[in-house]
Amino acid sequence: MTPRAILLLLPLAAACGDDACPLVEDVVPGCGVLVGGEPMRIGDALANLEERFGEPALQELSSLGTRFDYAPSGVTGFCGPDGLVGSLMLGPRFRGGTAGGVMVGAGEEVAGYEFGEAVPDPLGAGLWYPEEGIGVEVEETVVARIHVFAPEEGW
Repeated sequence: MTPRAILLLLPLAAACGDDACPLVEDVVPGCGVLVGGEPMRIGDALANLEERFGEPALQELSSLGTRFDYAPSGVTGFCGPDGLVGSLMLGPRFRGGTAGGVMVGAGEEVAGYEFGEAVPDPLGAGLWYPEEGIGVEVEETVVARIHVFAPEEGW
């Protein structure tokens, strides 16, 4: 992933707190995910994730922040220099989806049914819904990865 792509995934919007972001589904666009019944939210401190989920594999991205990977659960994320989670990427090992059925392995049309018309994907690989706080990477008409980030207004 290029530094430009990482910057696009580290939103400038304020993170959602526990009250503003009840995780009732496995994937809540703009807020976070449930991993083994435990919440992983946009805006969480990496130190708090380590307390709940253990030590992730870490990759320092110079001044951009840190990439963390919980490979067994299929969750990769990015923290800004402040150590707060800015985005989450859900891969093939992640089990779960949104209330409308967007999940890895689903047809790309499911995202359109749930979120409407997508804007051009900054990564060039799928469907992007910045006001909802979710994007999906598509490979051969199937959702390959899901990105969750803080909603961005004005699209």
